[in-house]
Amino acid sequence: MSEQQQLNLGVLETSRETVIEYLEAVGDKNQLYLSSEVIPPLFISARILGALLSVLKLPSGTIHSLQEINALKSVQFGEKIQGSAIVSGSRARGSVIFTTVDYTVATLLGEIIQTGKTTVLQPFDI
Repeated sequence: MSEQQQLNLGVLETSRETVIEYLEAVGDKNQLYLSSEVIPPLFISARILGALLSVLKLPSGTIHSLQEINALKSVQFGEKIQGSAIVSGSRARGSVIFTTVDYTVATLLGEIIQTGKTTVLQPFDI
């Protein structure tokens, strides 16, 4: 995987139904997000990780090992947001490849909502 590879992660769905599915999946019973109709920041990073896994076409056995999140602005249910990322590093160590990706999530008008970094470990095929 080449370094500094720009990735378009597309427009992310933020509907009430999608957020409820996420909250149920992670066992979050706090009603704050539903009553305020504000999307949990970790929902956004989870959606970004899902998009990254799809775009990068990582092999079976890949492990998500690290996540850094910087939430800059709250997002309301139904707001359209888009993600982009850059593969900022990839190095082999032993039997795995460490791949680090920096990502940005913004409104369709370009206002940055969240930035972060994620690292995955993938098997090294010789």
